[in-house]
Amino acid sequence: MVKEYDSLNNLVGEGSYLNGKKHGPWIEYDKYGRNEGNYENGIRVGHWKRYRDTGLLWSEGPYCNGIKQGTWKDYYPSGNLRTVYDVVLDYVKEGNFTLYYDNKSSIVQCEGEYEENCQHGLWKFYDKSGTLVGQAAYDMDELIEEKITGIKRKRYANGFDDDS
Repeated sequence: MVKEYDSLNNLVGEGSYLNGKKHGPWIEYDKYGRNEGNYENGIRVGHWKRYRDTGLLWSEGPYCNGIKQGTWKDYYPSGNLRTVYDVVLDYVKEGNFTLYYDNKSSIVQCEGEYEENCQHGLWKFYDKSGTLVGQAAYDMDELIEEKITGIKRKRYANGFDDDS
């Protein structure tokens, strides 16, 4: 096990090397918290977790050949689940996305899909009791139509037109 320090003598990493490259379990530290996961031949692989400086989980998800890929979860500072989303090519959201209220009951605040890091298709919005209160249709991040508690609005070139 090797411990690495920065120029101010702060611990920045703990783990092992194989043939001069990070290999096996590693813990990496910064001023915001720490990352824990595995390296293979200097490349992040498998499930990684990021913790806040308070020790609570911040985010977690898989790496494939050093790239974020798969289903990731982010957490509120309280430790409650915040979002669940799919990632391709490191930081590009692609597929399902769910945002939860900051409480222990895991009530969905909104849900929809991303395509090439853009909101796309039908998104649904809920109040804190879990009741559907609105919907919105997106085309590559452009809001096309929304319906909130009984008011339907269509997007036109010069703005929205309400259809009650």
